[in-house]
Amino acid sequence: MRRNAAARKDGRCNSPSSGAFWWMDFTPNVWVRDGEFSLREVVSVPDAVEFLDGWPQDKRNPFFYLAENAMQAAINGSIPVDEAREAFESFCTEAGILAASPDTA
Repeated sequence: MRRNAAARKDGRCNSPSSGAFWWMDFTPNVWVRDGEFSLREVVSVPDAVEFLDGWPQDKRNPFFYLAENAMQAAINGSIPVDEAREAFESFCTEAGILAASPDTA
């Protein structure tokens, strides 16, 4: 597990962008098409959970449930965050919403 240089003595993180779950950040971040003309940067396990929670019920398939289960496993510490990120990226690829980072496009 990586250490955060901004961690306080009480163990909480000072970084406002990372929030309370800084150790669950995706590296690299995952970019998805969110609507017809916008991109969304998914930066962490909690961010992916939020995205998945908003996914339409009628479009949920085995890749969705694999990603959802992987996020929960990462939160529980059962799998590394990198594996959860890979499951989320596989879901996004299968759903046709994975996008290249604007920095590399």
